[in-house]
Amino acid sequence: MGGLVARYWLGPLGGWRVCRALITLGTPHRGAPKALDWLVNGPRMGPLPVPHAKQARAVLAGWPSMFELLPRYPAVWRADLKRAVYPHELPLPDLAGPARAAYDLHLDIERAWAEIPADLVPEVVPVFTRGHGTPARAELDGTAVAVKGRDAEWLPNVGWTGDGTVPAISAIPIELDRRRGAWQPDTRRHLALPSSGVVAVTLAEFTGASLGAVRGDTSDRRGDTPGRPWLGLDVDELLPAGEPVPVRAVLHGSPPEPPSESPPTLSARLRAEGGPPGEAVPMVRDGDGWSVTLPAVDPGMYKLACRW
Repeated sequence: MGGLVARYWLGPLGGWRVCRALITLGTPHRGAPKALDWLVNGPRMGPLPVPHAKQARAVLAGWPSMFELLPRYPAVWRADLKRAVYPHELPLPDLAGPARAAYDLHLDIERAWAEIPADLVPEVVPVFTRGHGTPARAELDGTAVAVKGRDAEWLPNVGWTGDGTVPAISAIPIELDRRRGAWQPDTRRHLALPSSGVVAVTLAEFTGASLGAVRGDTSDRRGDTPGRPWLGLDVDELLPAGEPVPVRAVLHGSPPEPPSESPPTLSARLRAEGGPPGEAVPMVRDGDGWSVTLPAVDPGMYKLACRW
């Protein structure tokens, strides 16, 4: 939390004078369609609206910071115009004004960043994730906006998806578009990114000390793909208690396996916070991945694990 706040402090507020580096963890530098969904349709609990969704939506609409999380790129397809538009271009009176103000704030950040003396520009290390099911595109049908969990075909890097909340292409600041050596790919979903080892590694680089013992396999890996295979998960972060839990997984970063009479099997389980692991349930091959519907669980916090 706070990546965009840090960018505003560094740029328009002049924080670059006293800052050498900024590490961002899944920060929506270019916004996230999920914010558009919540502002227009209200918060959701998986496929269902939360209780008092209308009132919750009204509260969110009173926060300028919520609008600043909107995509600052054309993320909404208008079938009537046969083109994609920015959120502030939608014919929704309650959205247009605040969305335009938020878009202008992003432009202020970019202008201020461009004016920093070249030898004093703080190094930015964006940590981002690919491969997990992520709300990444929106469609306007009349006055209804539907946000979809797949990449927009009119935007670059189709197939990258994201960390479950922020699309991968949004987690890269605009000024680093062509500087892939500054990117830091990870495999974790959005809420788990703060545990990424890249934070300790990057801090060690700036202090001059060596943290070789904690580098593991996270060191010296820059670009757009993690250095090891990982499972991309498609599962809602928030679900109603007492309802089955649908899960889908796709293997990324690994060459295709040769045909085998006994292909590897994948299983999934839920573990309640502070409790023992639940029963492992075999996943079923499903196109390019595996899927399963886990049994309903009681209210609480759970960790999902998929294992070969």
